[in-house]
Formats: sequence, C-alpha cells, structure tokens
Amino acid sequence: MKKLIKEIDGIVNYVTKEERQYYEELNERLALYLEGETDLSYKYFVNEKVGYRVVQEDIASALSRKFDEFAIYARDFYANKDEDSFNKLINIYYVQLLAVTSALFMKKRLPAYLDSNISSLGLLSFTFFTKEDQLNVMEYLDFFLENKASEAKSKGNPNLARCEAGHSILPLFVIIGNDFFGVEEHVTSFEGLVDGSSVPLNIDPKKNLNEVYSFAYNNFLSDDTQTVKEVFLAMGDFHINNCRKDSKKFYIFDATEWQFLPSEILCLLKIRVNAGKDISFISHPVIDMFKPFIKSNDIELSSENMKFRESIYNNLSN
Repeated sequence: MKKLIKEIDGIVNYVTKEERQYYEELNERLALYLEGETDLSYKYFVNEKVGYRVVQEDIASALSRKFDEFAIYARDFYANKDEDSFNKLINIYYVQLLAVTSALFMKKRLPAYLDSNISSLGLLSFTFFTKEDQLNVMEYLDFFLENKASEAKSKGNPNLARCEAGHSILPLFVIIGNDFFGVEEHVTSFEGLVDGSSVPLNIDPKKNLNEVYSFAYNNFLSDDTQTVKEVFLAMGDFHINNCRKDSKKFYIFDATEWQFLPSEILCLLKIRVNAGKDISFISHPVIDMFKPFIKSNDIELSSENMKFRESIYNNLSN
C-alpha cells in the first residue's frame, strides 16, 4: 500500500502543481458546460514559431481528465478514513461513470480504457449507484467489447480482442448484473474475444471464471463463516497479486484508481449486507479501511455531479 500511496501522491502533485493551470482551466470549462456551453475546446501555446493551437474536447474526454483528481480524494480518505472523505471519494469515481455515460451516448471509445477498468466501474455502480447508472456502464461495456471483437476480425489480429480481465472481473461484472441487479436484458456477448493469453473466451460468462472467482461467486453468500473468510481472503490476495507491477504489460488491476479501490470485493460485501448477512468477521488489508462504509443505503451524489448528469442527459441522450 505504501508504494501505491506514493504513486497517488505523485498524481496529486501533477494535478495540483505541475499541471495546476490546466486543471484549473479544465474546471472552468466544465463550469461553463453546466451553464449551457457545450464547446469545451481550448487553446494552448506551443512556441513562438507555431503560436497557439486549438484542442477539440468533448464532455466525455473532459470528465475523463477531471477524474485525475481522484488522487486528491484517495489520499484524503487514506489519511482520515471517515464518512465525509469516503463520500467525496465515491463521488469522484462517479465522475468516471459520467465520462463513460457521455461516451456511451456519443458512441465513442474512451482512450486508455480497458475491459478491466469498465468492469471495475460497473461493479462499483452495483455497490453505490442507481439502476440507470448500472445499465449505462453495462451498455458501454457491450459497445466496447463489440468494437474490440469487430476490430480484431477486420484487421485479422486476435490480439486486438484481448481482455485481460476475461477470467475475473469481466465475467463477474456480467454475472452479478444478471443474477442480482436485473440487467439481464442486456446480453453481453463474449463472441470473438480472447483472454490475456489470446485463448478464446467461452460465450458463457460463468465458464470463464477462474478458480478464485468461481469459488467466490458460489460461496460469498454462504452462512458458513470459515468458507466466507476464505472467499474474501482469496479475493484480496488475488487483487494484490494482479495489480500493476511494471509497464511492460497490462494487468487486471492496471489503473491506479482500481488498485486503490477494490470494487469487485466491495460489491460482494454490499450484496451480503443487502441480503442481511454479517460481514463483521471478514478481513483483509485490501478491504479493511473500506468495510465500515459498506451499508445498505446508497451514496448521496454531490450537487455538482447531479448537475453534470442532468446536463449530459439533456445534451446527449436524444
């Protein structure tokens, strides 16, 4: 965790110091968006010879960049571990969901988003957000996967259809959505997709689960205390072991934000809570600081996030 917090500190420094002016101007443009301005383009100075260049930016890209601020709230929560800092942390993650929602309405693939990022976000939506938000992430995942499979087929390159999370959080997101959150009307196809080793995925999501995730899915609602302990210990260890260790390849938990917040585990804890089952005996270093905030009620969205949501729907959902 110390190494991860150091990385988060680096992002905080980047946002608040190295690129402070950019993020201040970004937030100014986003404030204008809430007032009805949809043109988010901006100028930047290159050099004396070139002068200024104009960068075209849409709301999906702008919110995706704003989400870099998550590091500020992650550091604050890590330091305080209280209700207020947790609510602010989850609200900044909602900004990423808004970026994905915007991209869905625009039929646009966001750069640098992996199947694992989208799956982690979807599992977080099951934990804290509304049915409509959950459906939006599921629909974006459908669009993303269909696009990957189509591109791989058209270019004759199966590596373009690789899903690093093909045996873990990707099928888990789909299965949990179908079995517990009523999103079965959106059938996510695994046709044409391959795993991180370029082996074709099974079209049945449950048959793609690895040993850890299959055991977890089949037992996380058990009334046997020891079995449930083993479920969450195994998931916590799997999370740690599959976080990014270098830049030579992709990892299941490749993005810093999803290394910090284990949404796949929090989601299963939330389902246990909703089912009236005890979670007090469950413990792992990955989840212990988050567990006190897993309750039956949803997170209250900030007024800014609600305004963004309303503006995005008004501008893009037609």
